[in-house]
Amino acid sequence: MSEEQVHCVQCDAPLKTPDSVCTFCEEQLANEAKTELLTGRYVCPACNLKFSKPEQLPYPATAKWYQLQLPKACCPHCKCFFSSKYLKFYKTAFALLYSLSFLRGVYGLPNIYFFTGFFAVNAVLLAILGVIWYREFKNPDRYILDKRI
Repeated sequence: MSEEQVHCVQCDAPLKTPDSVCTFCEEQLANEAKTELLTGRYVCPACNLKFSKPEQLPYPATAKWYQLQLPKACCPHCKCFFSSKYLKFYKTAFALLYSLSFLRGVYGLPNIYFFTGFFAVNAVLLAILGVIWYREFKNPDRYILDKRI
């Protein structure tokens, strides 16, 4: 029986045995795997590895069949759950808008005063939300660990 020479599929270098791995290709693949962990826009607060987009996993993971599971952002590497730093301000801004509408109903402000103030507050809040959204979009430390979990 004659043994045929085995070659690497990627670079066509001769291999000693059919089970061996080409050293050049192994180093190249190892470097690619390392750069995957170091590239991305955001940084995980737990493992400090970078990622481009968080995974959405159902939370709580061990819920019974009758309990509601909602998707929650988590790190694709270490699977720890986190939340956005800026979420609290969004909730506060929308609560302020609803409270202004409620005050108009309670005190019965005339339409001219209400709409002038309402639109002025809306314009300021939308400008602030736009700036925060832009900063959030650019900030690599956007996510923090969720302490409720």
